[in-house]
Amino acid sequence: MEYKDAKILYLITGLNLGGGEHLLLDIIPRLDMPKSHIKIVCMMDPGVVYTKLLELSFDVINLDIRKKPIVFNLVKGSFIFYKIIRQFKPDIIHTHLIHADLFGRIIGKLAGVKIIITTVHVKLLERKYLLFLDRITSFLVTQYIAVSKIVEEYTIKELKLNSDKVITIDNGVDINKFMDCMVDRDKKRNELGLSASDKVIGCVANLRTQKGQKSLILALPDIVKVHGSKIRLLLIGDGPCDGELRRVVAESGLQKNVLFLGHRADVPELLKIFDLFVLPSLFEGLPLILIEAAAAGCVIIASDIPENHYVLDALQTGYFFKLTDIKDLSFLITARLKTVGELRSQIPIRLFNQFDVNLMTEKLCKLYTAILSR
Repeated sequence: MEYKDAKILYLITGLNLGGGEHLLLDIIPRLDMPKSHIKIVCMMDPGVVYTKLLELSFDVINLDIRKKPIVFNLVKGSFIFYKIIRQFKPDIIHTHLIHADLFGRIIGKLAGVKIIITTVHVKLLERKYLLFLDRITSFLVTQYIAVSKIVEEYTIKELKLNSDKVITIDNGVDINKFMDCMVDRDKKRNELGLSASDKVIGCVANLRTQKGQKSLILALPDIVKVHGSKIRLLLIGDGPCDGELRRVVAESGLQKNVLFLGHRADVPELLKIFDLFVLPSLFEGLPLILIEAAAAGCVIIASDIPENHYVLDALQTGYFFKLTDIKDLSFLITARLKTVGELRSQIPIRLFNQFDVNLMTEKLCKLYTAILSR
């Protein structure tokens, strides 16, 4: 059976902000199949991506499991999801993010779905109990997809899987969206209250411990000492660490230097006004934002974790600092800011092929067809 003749149900934990959520938003509209053959279900937290999928006329359902009492709503959501499956009769359930992975494979098998596919986006370093649950239910999964070779190796090792049960399909982005974006830098900066002479450091990431923004803020005082009051740090993103990060900024006396911009729909334009882009993550899956920043021509500084190297080494760009080493980070940013205007990234477009969203979608569709034909 060709994938376009099948029915596919996508299940994801939430549809607000994040790499996995935006991956779905990029892939699903590119599938060459009737919209009536696609159903998207989130367990909780509908948001920006949920709204955009609805605007594209896809069938999107929120199980709303997060509402209290959680146990009651989890049971209620299980029955609703079971009913959705029985009515829709999908040939494939494809899950994204760990809570949806566990929920989807168990309910899916109980409802009689033969093909369960799980995409692994990130290492489960913070919540070992979820890794244990993933391991003991892995027999229910037909195929794991890893978003990078690093995640593939991790998944095989930690879940104790045969290598043929995990395949890598590198995450991808719409390269042209970021490469071809035209923006008046001075005008855009003015909109944000920035001057043409400000030295702008940008970070686009959810405000979570994993993303390491606290290290970036703590590195700022030494940078300001060298470059003066013209230093501006733009933090783009929302998340549970918002309050803590604002407190660190206040305690460091950096209120005039740090701007919290929240979620933004104009990220391609913002990337064009940065003098430096910094991603200080503690761990990643495959950091899409590094691909986007590179396509936008940013000079990039990133933590020296394997996942960041995986992207930036392939694109032959970027500078690395020692993970959580605030002094090393401040030294590297200070040094790179001295050459602002001289280092705008010029990456041959061929190097982006590995991370192109169209290639990613093509590989995924071929995998669907291959599994359906077994």
